[in-house]
Amino acid sequence: MGANCQSFHVFTNLHFNDVTKQWISPECEKNYDNMIKIQAEHCSQPGVVPITPEELSVKVLKPRSGYVKGLGLRHSFSVRTTSASTDSDYVRHLEMEIQEQKEEIQSQKKKIQAQKEEIQAQNKEIGKMNGSIDENFEMTSSIMEFLKKQGFKGQFRGGEAHQNGEEVAKLASISRKRITFSRTTGGVDNAKSYNTSTVDKGHFAVYTADQKRLVIPLVYLNNDIFRVLLKMAEEEYGLPREGPITLPCDAVFMDYAVSLVRRR
Repeated sequence: MGANCQSFHVFTNLHFNDVTKQWISPECEKNYDNMIKIQAEHCSQPGVVPITPEELSVKVLKPRSGYVKGLGLRHSFSVRTTSASTDSDYVRHLEMEIQEQKEEIQSQKKKIQAQKEEIQAQNKEIGKMNGSIDENFEMTSSIMEFLKKQGFKGQFRGGEAHQNGEEVAKLASISRKRITFSRTTGGVDNAKSYNTSTVDKGHFAVYTADQKRLVIPLVYLNNDIFRVLLKMAEEEYGLPREGPITLPCDAVFMDYAVSLVRRR
C-alpha cells in the first residue's frame, strides 16, 4: 500500500491547493475519490496485490501514450522499478505469512499427535484394568460355582463379586461351615502338632482350619483371595509370631482356590 499512498500524495500535491484548501477543479476531487474507492474495493479481497500507481491512474484517468495522467510521471525506468519493488515487498510479506501459517499448522499437528498418544496410553491402561477385573470376576465366579456343586448354600451378588474382597470372605465363611470340630480340639490350639518341616525358598506353609498343610508361593500373597484370607485369619485367630498360619477355610476350598490362581 506504500506506493499507492504515495501516488495519492502525488496526485494531491498536483491537484490540491494547500493555501485555499480546495481542489483545483471538482473533477480532480472526483478522480481522487474514485482512486481511493477503486483501491479499497480491490484490496477488500484477501491475498490480493494492491493496484500499482500506474494501473490506478489508467483506471481512473484513462490511458495516455507515454504519460501517466494525474501523477505527472512518464513511463520511466524509475517508475517501473518502484512498482516492481513494491510488488516484491508484498510478495515477501505474503510468503512470510504463509510460512507462519505452516509453522502454526505443524505445531497443531504435534499437539494433536501428543494428545492421540496420551489417549492411546490411557486406553491401554484401561484395557489392562478391565482384563484384571475380568480375571478376578472369572476366578470368583468359578469358586462360587465349585462351592455350589459341593453342596454349599448362600447368597452371592453375582456380577458385583469382582468389585471387592467381601465376596472372598463370604466364600471362605461358607467353606468353613463344613468343619465340625471346635477350636479347642483343632485349628490354632493344635498348632504344635503340625508338620514343622522346612519349605523351599520363596514359599511359605499355611494350614486350613481342618488341619491340612499347604505350601504356597510367596507371590500368591499379591492375589486378592490370599490377602483377604490372611486378613480374616488375623482377625479371627491372630497371626502367630512363630509357627504356621491358619487360614479360616477348609482344604477343599484352598485346593480349588490355589488351582485357579495357578492358571493365571
